Amino acid sequence: MKKIIAILSVAVFCSQFLFGDTLIVDGTQNVPNSYIDINEALQNAQNGDAIAIYPGTYEEYVDLSVKNNITLEGIGDKESVIIQDPNEQSPNDFTIKLGNGCVLKNLTVIHDRYEKPVPDDRCSVLASEINDISLENCCFLRGKNGNSGEQSGEGFGHTVLFKETNNTNISKCLINGNEYGLGIKDGIYDPIRSIHTIIDTDIVTSGYDYMCDTFALELDGNLDVNVTSCVISAELGDKNGGASATIAITNNDAILKIYNSIINSNTPSETTDAIIGLSQSDTDINDSIEPETYIYNTTFSVELDKETDYNYSIWVINGDVFLENVCCNIPYHAYTNATITVLNPDTCMSSCNPSFWDWLEWDKPSCWCYRYNCRGDIDGIQNGPFRVSNVDLQVFLQAFNKTDEELMQINNGICADLNHHKEGPFRVSNVDLQIFNTFFNQGTVDECPLDITEDGDDDYNFWTN
Repeated sequence: MKKIIAILSVAVFCSQFLFGDTLIVDGTQNVPNSYIDINEALQNAQNGDAIAIYPGTYEEYVDLSVKNNITLEGIGDKESVIIQDPNEQSPNDFTIKLGNGCVLKNLTVIHDRYEKPVPDDRCSVLASEINDISLENCCFLRGKNGNSGEQSGEGFGHTVLFKETNNTNISKCLINGNEYGLGIKDGIYDPIRSIHTIIDTDIVTSGYDYMCDTFALELDGNLDVNVTSCVISAELGDKNGGASATIAITNNDAILKIYNSIINSNTPSETTDAIIGLSQSDTDINDSIEPETYIYNTTFSVELDKETDYNYSIWVINGDVFLENVCCNIPYHAYTNATITVLNPDTCMSSCNPSFWDWLEWDKPSCWCYRYNCRGDIDGIQNGPFRVSNVDLQVFLQAFNKTDEELMQINNGICADLNHHKEGPFRVSNVDLQIFNTFFNQGTVDECPLDITEDGDDDYNFWTN
């Protein structure tokens, strides 16, 4: 029965691929016609083939650069299909080396090796001088058993490193490293700008106790990098004496665009920056294109154990940074050759607002930005002598204790969610009822504060009514 199920699983899996053959890897060899390890399957694969890997831990180095357009995909959860470097002396500085057109899906990839002197770089995944790479729904770890070197010092280098690559795509992945998380380096003298996209991915780096520079995302070269819906974090230990930045842009003409993301830095080191932009003019090769960073709907959070003169949420040495609807919990800073421009917000609610993501999900209801909405004003109009009147009461009664699906059918129903927060199964609940009762038919009502969280950042950019 198990073999029948296995055969059916393979049939369903193989039907996903319209081009090339699918080779099966099963370390237990319960699946008929399967290979015992990935390299055996790779030796028999042709350009454009897919290699499907059954759950298990595969201790081997995999060099996909010997073929083109190879897809390596785990069957089942990514946590159950693990590719890890063998516990042996080897010149390999990677667990997986990618080739042109390579795709990795549903995998956990670990690189544990560490030795002294430290080689140029050791990576879980390495790509060099290739194009068209896709990493989807994977977990990439660097350090002892994927613990980022916390126990024994393993883990120096990048977790994922792209060198001289173009058209790379990373989506729904976790990249967890020690010294560097994700590195994209295309060469400061390359005249062709390369394109890189990172979506819905967590990038984390932990320096622990090492005297080294630590960056979660390092960009170096003539790049165009787009980051969307990501969480990028740098967490460092007490003894770190190097530069620390969640994102570092070094020696280049990079263009970086960040959308709808969270950038965190948590370290007691003396140089803590949520994002640093560096560009040395003597290495620029595109004089007509200045290094530029554009950040939209993004929150920066820097947690400090000690204050110094170098603590900024954004620290720019050279280049231009444009901020739109960005929340920073500590100041940003630009040097003489750099600029930070805050663009006029086109949305009434700031990304600093704890209700911001709910507001986006409900298609940005303008009533949440009425200056008296938090007091019970649902229609944004003063009717007669009262700001919160019978007109508002009629809508509130219809919306009270309704499910989201029911609330969508009520005209202005979402406007009755006065605290902009869902309690239990209902958005308009007893908490909103208490607010409404307090201000209903009151002659004088104070408008809502712009900074409702009292953290120093306005939660609203402007009032709509």
